[in-house]
Amino acid sequence: MVATPAIDQKQLGVFISYSRKDVDFAQKIVAALEARGLTPRIDTRDLPKLEDWRRELLGFIREADAVVFIVSPNSILSPVCAWEVEQVAALNKRLAPIVLERVSDDRIPEAIARINYLFFDKADDFDARVDELAHALQTDLVWLKEHTRVGELARRWDERNRPGGLTLRGQELQSVEHWIASRPRGAPEPTALHKSFVAESRRAATRRLRLTVAASLAVGVLALGLAAFAVTQRQLAEASRSNAVRTLATSDFRQGTSLLENNDTTSEGMALLSRSVREGQDKRALARLWTLLQQRRFWLPAQPDGTAAVAAGPVQSDAIPDAIKKRYKSVTVNGTSAQVKFISVSGDGKRIFTAIGDNVEATDAQYRIWRSDGTPVTPWIKPPYNGISYVASLRGYLSLDGNLLALEVTGWRESAYLQIIDLKTNQQIGSDVRATGRLPNSQNVQFSRVQFLPEPAHAGADSSMLLFTVSEKGDAVIFRVDPSGIDMIAKSEHAAPIVFAELDAAHEWLMTSSSDGILRVTRLAGGAGGELIGNVLHLASAATSINRVGNDRIVVTLGPGNSPFFALSSVVKMPLAGPVVSEQVSTGCKRWDDDVLYAMDAPADGKLRTSKGELSRPEPRQLAVVRDGVQVAVSPVFSNEVILVCLGEGGDSLAVTTSDFVTEVWTTDFSRRLGLPIVERRLFGQGTTPQSTKRVFVPRDNRRALIASSLWDPPNVDLQWYSLWDLETGLPLMDRTLFENTMSDDEVERAMIDPDAKYVAFTGHSNKRFVALASLDLTPPETVSGWLPDLVEALGGLAINTEGAFEPVPDRPGKMRQGFESIRQFAPGVDPGSRPGPPSGRSEAGPAPNVTSSPVPPVARVQPDPGPIVASPSPINSYDPVGTVRAFYLALSRADGDLAQTFVIPEKRGGGPFNPTSIRQFYSNLPSPMETLSVELASNDVVNVKYRFVRPNGSECRGNAAVTTTFSGGKTLIRGIAANC
Repeated sequence: MVATPAIDQKQLGVFISYSRKDVDFAQKIVAALEARGLTPRIDTRDLPKLEDWRRELLGFIREADAVVFIVSPNSILSPVCAWEVEQVAALNKRLAPIVLERVSDDRIPEAIARINYLFFDKADDFDARVDELAHALQTDLVWLKEHTRVGELARRWDERNRPGGLTLRGQELQSVEHWIASRPRGAPEPTALHKSFVAESRRAATRRLRLTVAASLAVGVLALGLAAFAVTQRQLAEASRSNAVRTLATSDFRQGTSLLENNDTTSEGMALLSRSVREGQDKRALARLWTLLQQRRFWLPAQPDGTAAVAAGPVQSDAIPDAIKKRYKSVTVNGTSAQVKFISVSGDGKRIFTAIGDNVEATDAQYRIWRSDGTPVTPWIKPPYNGISYVASLRGYLSLDGNLLALEVTGWRESAYLQIIDLKTNQQIGSDVRATGRLPNSQNVQFSRVQFLPEPAHAGADSSMLLFTVSEKGDAVIFRVDPSGIDMIAKSEHAAPIVFAELDAAHEWLMTSSSDGILRVTRLAGGAGGELIGNVLHLASAATSINRVGNDRIVVTLGPGNSPFFALSSVVKMPLAGPVVSEQVSTGCKRWDDDVLYAMDAPADGKLRTSKGELSRPEPRQLAVVRDGVQVAVSPVFSNEVILVCLGEGGDSLAVTTSDFVTEVWTTDFSRRLGLPIVERRLFGQGTTPQSTKRVFVPRDNRRALIASSLWDPPNVDLQWYSLWDLETGLPLMDRTLFENTMSDDEVERAMIDPDAKYVAFTGHSNKRFVALASLDLTPPETVSGWLPDLVEALGGLAINTEGAFEPVPDRPGKMRQGFESIRQFAPGVDPGSRPGPPSGRSEAGPAPNVTSSPVPPVARVQPDPGPIVASPSPINSYDPVGTVRAFYLALSRADGDLAQTFVIPEKRGGGPFNPTSIRQFYSNLPSPMETLSVELASNDVVNVKYRFVRPNGSECRGNAAVTTTFSGGKTLIRGIAANC
């Protein structure tokens, strides 16, 4: 984070994608960007034949650091522009849409629609808009240029059949690995080719290290024959070998830990970490595996328990009755007979879809819907098409009642897409659904399955329907379809063709298997829709069927007489640490943004002091230590604004966090950085990006850092994420874990590492003491390293052979049995696979659960003043729960966060619903002040409150809250709130 590379003097390269009909405006944009120091590229020449212009334009896009797309009715209808947008998406280039002329949202491609536009449809603010565009394009300039540079290296490597001589090496490999890990928020993702190139470079480096180890051993053998130098050479050889082994173990730890962050590569990551423990005795890898087995659940081999398999729901038959086939073998269109290319029938048999079209016969692709009696429902319809060539084929799939049509359109040498049409209105619902996946084939790719399924009433609105699709490119996707649009609710991605895909009867699990033996179970229902359940299974062959059994089991058919059971279970459950962890103390933090520290972290006078002096921030990106008015130490200039600094538990280190969620740990005089930067955002996923880092806990040994970040989901939920990091490598040592805090009793409010660094304690508080509610063990006994690697490999299904390649684990069931028996001997009474991971929290492995929350909206208006608050914190020796609670809610109605927090116990001030900044932002943005309807005493310490407010989106909350109070320091204060909204 500190050692920012010098910006390449070569300017940012920008490709302009536009319709030839808008060339005047495009050239005006080019001139404006050039005047602001960018290097735009535009092709204004007549395009030669197809092969040449595609190759030329693709070269322009590859070489560009960013792409500007000019939105207009002309560009939206341009096949060339559509092709360019597809290439930009495939290369993961930064895309900046600018609007010359407004187009309805339903006509804009998804790749463009999801990005914020800049509007140029008003001539009087052109220069201001170009300034905004230039600033947006140049954000993260160094990172973008490296994206282009590494992309070109990867392409050259790929086009030359991936030779080892073109892989990255040494410092450049480490630099690129750090580049991938430090992607700024909002920057484009590295492509799959980027990642494959770096992964193969790391594997090649690992193989070279192994050769070094072998050579070192050879030197050791040779040394035995050299009497004069035997002792010296043996010592040198052993030292060289030990160093190579340590380097290899660290490499395995780095790569294995990174692979754990993706569900699809978890097994490979487990195998690399196992090798790091077995061959290199790497304690960090051992700790990572130990936390993994406590936090995640795995599909473990199981015995049938007598529970019957849950059959899948009713499946709409694809069989076409012979009478219908005969009737619609051919049809007459405009007086000419045409052969029907595709027929389908609705589930109730009342509607029939037919499609015609043959390029050889010069017949346009068209479709028509019929009633079962042969009368037409629609005329012959040519679907809208914006591709490059022509529609090669049409296929259609009707819902059970025949009211919905999924029309599959395949352009010549293109991938297919679906248009979902409401046949009651003949209007398309939502955007096109494209055949997606990881398989590289892109010509004439279609869907192998398209099916409408009625959604069970308990899972959503009665009027909604599920659309089940399987693409020939390797994706199985479930969409929810209703009149308002289409929402993807689950996706299972495979790197080989899918041979089986089905839902369970409750429509909660999507179960898929591909030809390479990979089996995945993905959740549909609940707040974590689309979440992978358990681990990816590596089986000896593809499953021909998968059935759910009970709540947490599946039975998989691999062949005749071969139907193993698997149960979803945790592997290790350690006893709770504690019960009391420590007194309520804090070494202190200081922040410089709009967020507020938890009261327990804030120094009494607001000043953070170290043994060297008082910490200050003379510049937004720089810190200093001041003693007696003189700067005695100055930090380097950080790459982004410093927002948080926390003093380490030993008092000799400082954790510095910048606005881009990067944390570095330094000595208190800034003479030395302790390890590598921690890039917390590498663990962020959809719906799991916090508002800010709240605290960084560095234990006395300065080897690890525990980071807490949070997001307030208004009005009453504080989402708290915790992650543990190794400072030497800047890599995570646990799965990022989420706790939801509503400020009630017995909820996790904080996490810390115990003084001996043996466990992480997730704590609530009682009488100013932190009480452990959950814990994560960090220190497995030494004997574990002897058997844990074999167990972990067996769980993941993959091991690494002597040539460095991944291969299936031999005798997998036997190794699991041995591992489980070792666990029982190590922890008597612990039944492996019987209980889930750490209680109360959600472990986030790979794609994170979909937390349906969003950042607090900015202040939009000043609220009318509802009048003075007549109550104040209770007088000394007066216990007044109702008065205090009434005063608190009056402060909320006025959006007065500073006053509201004074009615709360000090331990909870500054957190979630009790954060003054969050209170001010949320309640001042309501269309009208919150109304308190009633405040009534329910018991000695509990007050029931009824209130009402309207959210900015127009929805209403009629809230009920149970507010718990306490008498502390001579005042009545709020201890917790349990509310419904």
